[in-house]
Amino acid sequence: MSQTATSEREAGPVTKAIRVAVIGAGASGLVTAKYLRQARQYFGVPDVEVRVFEKEDGVGGVYKYKAYEEAEMVSSKYLTAFSDFRVSKDLPDFLPAEEYVRYLEGFCTHFDLWGLIETKTEILRVSHTSSGHRVFFRRIEGLKAADRRDGEQQEESWDCDAIAICSGLNNVPSIPSIEGLENMSYLHSSKVKERRQFGSNTSIMILGAGETAMDIAHLAVTSEAREVVMCHKSGFFCAKKVVPLPVVMHVWKPDPRQKPVDTAIASFLDTAYLPERLQHSSLLWTVYDKTFKCLHYISGGTAAGPDQWIGEIEGDRNNVDSLFLVKSDRALPYLNEGNRAQDILSRIRAFVMNVELKPTGGRKILTAPWPSAFREDGTAVFADNKKCEHAEALSQVVKPDLIIAATGYVRRFDFLEDDYPKPDELDVRGIWRRGEVTAGFIGFVRPGIGAIPPLAELQAQLWALNLLRHKYPQEMALSTADSDRGESNNAVPHYEVDYALKARGGHDLFKSKHGVEQESYAYQLALDMGSAPTFSFMRRQGFKALYTWAMGSNFNTKFRLIGPWRWTKGALPIMRGELFDVVKQTGGGVFFTTYTLLPLLLFGSLTLLLQATAGILRLAGMKERANRVLGSGNIPRREGDGLQEWE
Repeated sequence: MSQTATSEREAGPVTKAIRVAVIGAGASGLVTAKYLRQARQYFGVPDVEVRVFEKEDGVGGVYKYKAYEEAEMVSSKYLTAFSDFRVSKDLPDFLPAEEYVRYLEGFCTHFDLWGLIETKTEILRVSHTSSGHRVFFRRIEGLKAADRRDGEQQEESWDCDAIAICSGLNNVPSIPSIEGLENMSYLHSSKVKERRQFGSNTSIMILGAGETAMDIAHLAVTSEAREVVMCHKSGFFCAKKVVPLPVVMHVWKPDPRQKPVDTAIASFLDTAYLPERLQHSSLLWTVYDKTFKCLHYISGGTAAGPDQWIGEIEGDRNNVDSLFLVKSDRALPYLNEGNRAQDILSRIRAFVMNVELKPTGGRKILTAPWPSAFREDGTAVFADNKKCEHAEALSQVVKPDLIIAATGYVRRFDFLEDDYPKPDELDVRGIWRRGEVTAGFIGFVRPGIGAIPPLAELQAQLWALNLLRHKYPQEMALSTADSDRGESNNAVPHYEVDYALKARGGHDLFKSKHGVEQESYAYQLALDMGSAPTFSFMRRQGFKALYTWAMGSNFNTKFRLIGPWRWTKGALPIMRGELFDVVKQTGGGVFFTTYTLLPLLLFGSLTLLLQATAGILRLAGMKERANRVLGSGNIPRREGDGLQEWE
């Protein structure tokens, strides 16, 4: 792994140190512990005493203990890596799960976190005390936390000033309620590890159509199973994790190493410098929804996804502003088998331009509606469904030998006593409940397309900053004043960004799963901390840094150039080097034109028009009216009210 951050501040006067318990040693827990450990370096406060409690025997969380054969990240290393600890350029753009675990282990070594981590330690409960929190735990002697009854030790407790819950989204399996399922042979997807579990000459049914379901369906269809059936409720929207460059005339083929989609979002006039009136309007989402689907149609023949001929979401919900996009497309060729359009116009279009079609050897994955029940003899019962894509499955008797429930997880914290906030009560950016900053929840916001680890890093920065302000108001006031001196013109002024996924078609992923738009949510957290750099500041950093800032995604390193967690001497080389090298790739003419150039021209023109109108009104002495031209006057959908004073 490459560069890491070092101290930029000297320690201040010694006062009482605070204690913080971090629950979980996955990506979210480790990055939270790192920022707490660096508090003295950046703000001159006493060293924070940190203990990281992990029930498994190592770090890595879901990437180590719930990964399956051939599992790999669906977000690129450029976006997923933490701001100050980058992934080696020799590794692939999308890390295998085991490689990401090694990355996290290297992160622990580089930032000297191993001494903070207590593995094979199960949290029993957490309660409030008069001065903070009390964590009750016990050691687990066995190699696996699942073997809790073997070698349990006596209950222990530790009093602390604050807790960070970083136990992860993928913790408590969600088992669907289907009549008769309990009498079937079934596994939750977290128990699937390798192909041999599917057996030989078997019928496999997969419940779900998310990323895990797609990966497991691919494992099943390439195993010795006889038949694979995927059941979904209302469709899915596949989005390739690389820019879908087409094969032209069956001759020109794109470079095998294509640009990751999550590096290809031009943040300039998407989040940065887009007037509030435009950012809060539906126009932004409408443009990206239409261009996204147009790109898919041009390159693959369908708007549902690139070469996705089945599973199209119907009705009002078919909009990227309300969905978790499925970024694993391994199973898609097998789902499409026999379903692609064969009319003359479709064949001509596919000849001229089409994404590369991967061979399937004639194997296919059937689709079926969600089963309503399983009979005593093991056959599945389906409601009447007229979709053509389900016809083959419904024309036969589906009697699965094994059912895989790829149905996700529930957000639940059984170890917290009842007076702690529930997930839907975290009204400050989904991180803590207003007035209770000493209990932070890191890593529980889920992006529609993107990655949780980089959002968890920004959450950890914001939470640690506000926790320190709460515990050390005088020291932090002095430190912040010193940090802000000379930087007031370098940070974009604070405002509210529209980052919540929309409620459509009876589904509300923001409310049920705290679904957000990655770019907007990341930018909001940066604005909250005063870490979003201005155009004038970036212009002074040279062309490469400016281009990466404007034409690249909201990489976390971008928000280490200024602000309370400033790391300019390390962040600038990353912006000018690694990130510039990937951002400068166009992703091909079709993608660059439809998804980058046209939106830039449209929103650039509208921005100039609004700014010119506002300027004329200011010259006429109508300042309030000018502000109304640029601002919507509304606060977007939020977890709670308030802007900056959160204690």
